[in-house]
Amino acid sequence: MNIAIFLSGFHALWIIPFEFHSLPGAPSLPPSWAEWLPVPDMEEGNSLFFWLVEVEGSAYNDNLIIWLNGGPGCSSLLGLTGGNGPMSFVGNSTKLESNPHSWSNLGHVLYIDQLVGTGYSTASDPYLVHDMGREPFPLDFASLSMGDPTIGGSAAMSSVTAWKYLESKNNGCDKISSFPVLAKYFGRVGVQIALNIPPPSPDSPAHYYACSNAILKALALSEKPTAPTLPHSPSSLQFSTTAVSLAVHVYSGENDFLLNHFGTELGLAEKPSRVFYSDDARPDDAEKDENKSVAGTWVEERGLNCHFFHGAGHSVFGEGNICVC
Repeated sequence: MNIAIFLSGFHALWIIPFEFHSLPGAPSLPPSWAEWLPVPDMEEGNSLFFWLVEVEGSAYNDNLIIWLNGGPGCSSLLGLTGGNGPMSFVGNSTKLESNPHSWSNLGHVLYIDQLVGTGYSTASDPYLVHDMGREPFPLDFASLSMGDPTIGGSAAMSSVTAWKYLESKNNGCDKISSFPVLAKYFGRVGVQIALNIPPPSPDSPAHYYACSNAILKALALSEKPTAPTLPHSPSSLQFSTTAVSLAVHVYSGENDFLLNHFGTELGLAEKPSRVFYSDDARPDDAEKDENKSVAGTWVEERGLNCHFFHGAGHSVFGEGNICVC
């Protein structure tokens, strides 16, 4: 599919009114489009918010990247402003700066606040989504990447309690809390108007939830984690990439105590041990290059690539010794 033709068709027929190039207090942006879209076959009041960022340059004009934050119930603007979008917050402030490492250098990037009721997306009352059931939704993907997954056993997440211990030892981590920063910035009327989100009144902004506790409670917490049967065999990996021509990539941060890497490692035959660098994620030479900056370790097996980032937290994207985002 030629994404350029697809996007030009949207531009000509429908999406022109939703285009913008800047936000209050933000650096200039690539051509972008944002708006609510009603959810088909659901009652009025259920909508999904999207933000489409146009590719910067022509080399990757045919690439479309879709970014969905997890939670469930966390806004995809966490990813957009937290490392892979064209702008990012400076520390714990609402000051924004350009991000030279934006994924829009590699393709058009589509951010969607999902499920309904997440971020800017709206939901009817009472809430209509009651379980984690998954319906088939055919899409022709070239690759799939998952950040901070737990593909081997959710019970390994229990080590989240270790964070309080590490915090008490003052291990030098810089803590960045994205939720209040996003809520403050994207809760502003001027920002919402620029994103084609009409506020209820000039002095009353629309609701924005960086992460919805109500959705998390309704969905995730209704299913209790079950400890895996030990010894945990690599054959229990919940998906196989060898049967389909789909490149699958997972990555985790060393200091992520929200969704730690142990659950992923339970599903691997061996732990990531081959070094990779900040400018080379898949080095051909297994020997360590002393002239390059080591970013972490990685492993490849059964069509799956797994990267383990040293010194990174939950968002992985943060620079420096950032533990929790």
